[in-house]
Amino acid sequence: MSYAIHKIVGFFFNPCGITLGLMVVALVLSIFRRRKIAIGVLAFDIALTVLMSLQVVADLMALPLEKDYPPVRAEAMMPADAIIVLGGGIAAIPKESAQPYSDLNEAADRAWHGARLWKAQGGVLPVYCTSPDVSASTPSFLQDLGVAPECIIPVDGPRNTEEEALALGRMLAGKRALLVTSATHMARSLMIFRRYAPEVEMIPAATDHIVIDDPHPEHPWARWLPSFDAYMYTNTILHEYLGLVRYCLF
Repeated sequence: MSYAIHKIVGFFFNPCGITLGLMVVALVLSIFRRRKIAIGVLAFDIALTVLMSLQVVADLMALPLEKDYPPVRAEAMMPADAIIVLGGGIAAIPKESAQPYSDLNEAADRAWHGARLWKAQGGVLPVYCTSPDVSASTPSFLQDLGVAPECIIPVDGPRNTEEEALALGRMLAGKRALLVTSATHMARSLMIFRRYAPEVEMIPAATDHIVIDDPHPEHPWARWLPSFDAYMYTNTILHEYLGLVRYCLF
């Protein structure tokens, strides 16, 4: 039940949910002939949507989440006993689909970075990968990247980071693990693993950064134009802040 509630609450605190919610409020106000207030709410909704679609805003929101987990070369990471690649980056293809390969999304950098770390750590560490149906997705991609099949340990079933921590905590008790996830997700992931898997020493190995230092951007003005990518980044960042608030309060 908590998983469903978390998803429902998360929807109303992401850009799409906020935008739709304000539109509904404006519609209700208009129906009840509060048209001036309705116009004000609608104008605020439009302005907020534009604001959440700016890359500069997404960067400012992501910076506090990412600043403690900058990009680090795989060769520079401290030795560990295992590598954990959190799910969310690769979608499994249904058996009846004509597409023979798994579908990568933006978070697939997690699996790629996991493969880098595996090679940098000597090519012998077990690589734990997670998601509800991870056996049908990430392992084949890791093998394509050179990870030995016998080192890949899929952990099917977990639907969120909390369930991942509970499952992996039992498997890796007393071990040190490199935790691979998106930089914006790292703070919340570490918080969850410290709560639900305190017996595992976690070493952050962040990837998939949103804020990237570039002293000479090709088109600096583009960061001030609305874009769908920035809107989606804002969605991801708000989700992380909501999760941090939840685990800090409860």
